Amino acid sequence: MKKLYNIVSKLYDTEVPAQGLALFRILYGIVFLMEVLQLNYFQHLIFDPIPYIAESEISFKFALIFWLITIICFILGLFTRISSIINYVLTFTIIAGLDKFEYHLDYAMTGINFLLMFVPTGRAFSLDNLLAKLKYSIPQKIYEPKTTTSMLSYYSLVGLGIAMVYFDSMFYKLASPMWLKGLGFWWPTSLPFATYLDLSILLNSKIISYGFGFVTLVFEGVFLFYVWNKKYRNILVLTGIGLHLGILHAYPIPWFALAAAGLYVLLLPYEWWTILHNKLRSKTPTLTIFYNSDSLVDVRCMLIIKHLDFFGKIAYLPLSEAKATLKEVPEEALIADVHSINSSGKVFVGLATYIEAWSRIWFLWPFSILMRLPLFNTLAKNCYQSIASNKFEFVPATNMGITPISYDSVSILKDFTVKDFKVRIIAFFTIYCIVSQGYIIMYKGLLVTNILEAIHVNGIVRGALSKFHGFAVFNQKVFGITSHPVFMDKVHFNGYNHIVAIVYKDKNGQETWLPLNNEKGQVGPYITGREWVEWSFRSNSKNVSQEKLKDGLIRYSAFWASKHHVSLAEKQTFVVKVKKIDSPTGWEDDFLHRQMAKPWMDVGQVIWENKEVQVSIPEIEKL
Repeated sequence: MKKLYNIVSKLYDTEVPAQGLALFRILYGIVFLMEVLQLNYFQHLIFDPIPYIAESEISFKFALIFWLITIICFILGLFTRISSIINYVLTFTIIAGLDKFEYHLDYAMTGINFLLMFVPTGRAFSLDNLLAKLKYSIPQKIYEPKTTTSMLSYYSLVGLGIAMVYFDSMFYKLASPMWLKGLGFWWPTSLPFATYLDLSILLNSKIISYGFGFVTLVFEGVFLFYVWNKKYRNILVLTGIGLHLGILHAYPIPWFALAAAGLYVLLLPYEWWTILHNKLRSKTPTLTIFYNSDSLVDVRCMLIIKHLDFFGKIAYLPLSEAKATLKEVPEEALIADVHSINSSGKVFVGLATYIEAWSRIWFLWPFSILMRLPLFNTLAKNCYQSIASNKFEFVPATNMGITPISYDSVSILKDFTVKDFKVRIIAFFTIYCIVSQGYIIMYKGLLVTNILEAIHVNGIVRGALSKFHGFAVFNQKVFGITSHPVFMDKVHFNGYNHIVAIVYKDKNGQETWLPLNNEKGQVGPYITGREWVEWSFRSNSKNVSQEKLKDGLIRYSAFWASKHHVSLAEKQTFVVKVKKIDSPTGWEDDFLHRQMAKPWMDVGQVIWENKEVQVSIPEIEKL
């Protein structure tokens, strides 16, 4: 325990630039925004017993809109701490309850969102930093917020977000004949219902197919133990990014692939972000603005423009340096109106200065065009004159200039500071996570199960571990610590020998394929992420449950009909088609194309009339 405490304390004290953490906030926030946007689009499919017909008792419409606004604030770094807390609460209350539509990204997001409540992601590339500058800066004294963070901020997200996930996954893969034979890439990617791209050019190469499979197996096995060592980190980062970009192209789980790839940003060398930022900044500013350092209004305008000018195209100089450049401008005019000069020597006064500044900031450029139009220009000039004529009446509040302090050195007890308390909590949580994941591995890990069965103690051990099942449920819902039997032959693919599609037939006999599976059997736009998992492995599965399939047929046909303005009050017919495919036992050349070419059979119907439904399908497993 003392050794762990010393390690945590050392990492806590090691300050590194916060730019990488901020970039992760932006990338992860965008991915999470896409996930919630998708959840919002499919909310009736997910939450309604029968989409748009028997609606959910609780409407999630406004909660999801509020969630989207919260995520946008998080991406912008606006009220970052508050938005992170709200984000986690909504993750816990909404996503954690999606039993039928849950998938493995949910648990990774739960763990990450939990940590984001405590990790200072708003110390760079954020509006929070700007607000802090505006709050604490006064004339002649500019406040610069802290732009570094503890190394623990990076390591904690990597540890809970991917390292523990890979480690747990190994206890399934090492008990999987598919993975042990090197078919972990080839097998799923050769099944039409599991992919939306035809990657036969890779699949038909035995070396590539086996290579990708074995590399993934070895990579996940060593990641947890070697990623903390700088000697091996770069090769692991490159492999990990390549792995998840491959998942992005091969399988219909894009947000999982991008979220995991985004975590690797945290493992790139910290100094890269400073170097990259300096490379992107202009060496020679194209506009120089002279501001009155005695005016609170001028100081605040300067702080806003400088903060938003990411590429450094604008320079700010105090008024005292304007006399040498703007010799012909009277001092009274310089004080009354803000002046600027561009690289060509052209001088801009008042509002024109800010229009020029906006034109150099890419996301404000449209507003600079708008401000040049007569109506908007007149309104903007009136607004500018109103502020400029009274700018010396704005005086700092009595509490301005009093900068925030760090509480780490504050004593709670004798020889026990806030920092000591934090380090102990972090050390305890680290042990808790390790023990929790260890319990999950012992309780559910397929490799452990096989070993226990071989020595004839599986029943005894499982019986003892089952008494703590509530502990596992708590960790899954609160911290996202769970088992990860993803892409497994025994669970998902072995014996999966059919693909089910739904086709709408209108009154003229014209057929429209619902965007679940296309004519080749590959996935369509509707089944991405959680919808793919639900349709392919719950409504369908390698061993089809007729009741679950009927529920899926009703659910997806009703949802599609409402989205495409097909009235279910009138008689509507949906044809159920089945494509029988082969279940492989080893690598085969051109296997995917042969499955795509298999014929479809019309096996049943879903008939809607007066918003009531009749489903007629045979037992799929007997076809």
